Amino acid sequence: MNDRPRLLTQTCDVQSLGSHADGARWLSPAEQDEFARLRDGRRRSEWLAGRWLLKGMLQCSFAGDGGGTSGVELCDIEVLSRDVLGRGRRPRVLLDSRLLPWHVSLAHHDGNVWAAVSTDPDVHVGIDVVPAEPMTHDAGDLWFTINELQCSRRS
Repeated sequence: MNDRPRLLTQTCDVQSLGSHADGARWLSPAEQDEFARLRDGRRRSEWLAGRWLLKGMLQCSFAGDGGGTSGVELCDIEVLSRDVLGRGRRPRVLLDSRLLPWHVSLAHHDGNVWAAVSTDPDVHVGIDVVPAEPMTHDAGDLWFTINELQCSRRS
């Protein structure tokens, strides 16, 4: 990618993954290990869709960077969210086994997935998805900044 930091975001529904989930040959061995730990069918589908979405975003970004990475295949990009002991952690991106200094966030809910990437090492991203339900004032104070609360009250 070029030196200019970027923020990439995208969303899709699990159904759009379609036949790409078959065999998941586009997953690295480490990703296949993470996937094998998942037991719930819906969680497995959303996990795959999230990886597919994020890898596709990155592949398109690499192809447009002019930096010689236009031949990047999905299996060259790894998105890992477990540490060496198998504990969950913030996803990280590796390209040809080289850790990229980017911040990644994946979220899923009810058959939909969201992905965000910041290529600026100083800009962190995070996605949280919850059902749209009335929230008590106290709960909003716990989870949102003053600016976010003000924006939500205007809409």
